[in-house]
Amino acid sequence: MIILVINCGSSSIKYQLLDMKSDDVYTLIAKGIVEKIGLPMGGIEYKRPGKDKIFRELEIPDHKAGMKLVLDALVDGETGVLKSFDDIEAVGHRIVQGADYFSGSAIVNEDVKEKIRRCIDFAPLHNAAHLLGIEACAEVLPGVLARYFIVPHDASQTVGYSIEWGGKHFVLMTDVGAMTEEAIEYAKAADTLVIESNYDLPMLLKGRYTEELKRRIRGGNGHLSNDECADAIGRVWHKGLKNIFLCHLSENNNDPLKAYESAADALQGIILEDGSTAKDETFLRALPRGRVSPFYEI
Repeated sequence: MIILVINCGSSSIKYQLLDMKSDDVYTLIAKGIVEKIGLPMGGIEYKRPGKDKIFRELEIPDHKAGMKLVLDALVDGETGVLKSFDDIEAVGHRIVQGADYFSGSAIVNEDVKEKIRRCIDFAPLHNAAHLLGIEACAEVLPGVLARYFIVPHDASQTVGYSIEWGGKHFVLMTDVGAMTEEAIEYAKAADTLVIESNYDLPMLLKGRYTEELKRRIRGGNGHLSNDECADAIGRVWHKGLKNIFLCHLSENNNDPLKAYESAADALQGIILEDGSTAKDETFLRALPRGRVSPFYEI
């Protein structure tokens, strides 16, 4: 398993590329350091076992530029050790201070980054730099970037997901009692949005659910109605939003056609400069209930 190990300082990036045979058996493929980041003149050192050290002196404005230099060195046509970035199977970041939050390695996500951020006061020069390295690596290294965001629902740890991969940005939000600003911002950046359109309000009010359950569903920590979903679509739609899939339609309190027409009306209400509507730009589908949906290429 090929792993890129990163250790960021306030003005440096130390790196090693390792071929891990097992937990404690590995082969060093390449290593080096990017130094004097943000100073008038910095440099990158690149060393392969048994080969002469290579050093380039140049201006390195920030950690993102430094990470790009590291990756470019590893895939260089003459002196690189990888055919492409796809050969890197994982990236490991050395974190100086994790307090009581971590007792071992952890998958980097928004929660992990927030905990590293809380520990900055314990290692101000290092933890802040580690976060810069994590963000820089995520930006310049092609791969999957998965993030979550909190959604209001009367259950524990309810979240939506933002997934970026291969130039695509997919956002999933269900069990959404109300649209938060964070959810809106993620949806505004998506090219594919999967959003719940859970219930038709008249059907819910006339239905057989108890009044308490009806209040829970409607109360801001339950689900989005067809009208609320349509309102959200109107708020987040942009020219890059190519696909909208309506999900989590209630078996008892909704009808796929009602959900579809509500969302379609929202799209048709967005008039573009050439006289067309957002409905002409965006593929809209209400996903089936109780069975697996067809495959869609996005």
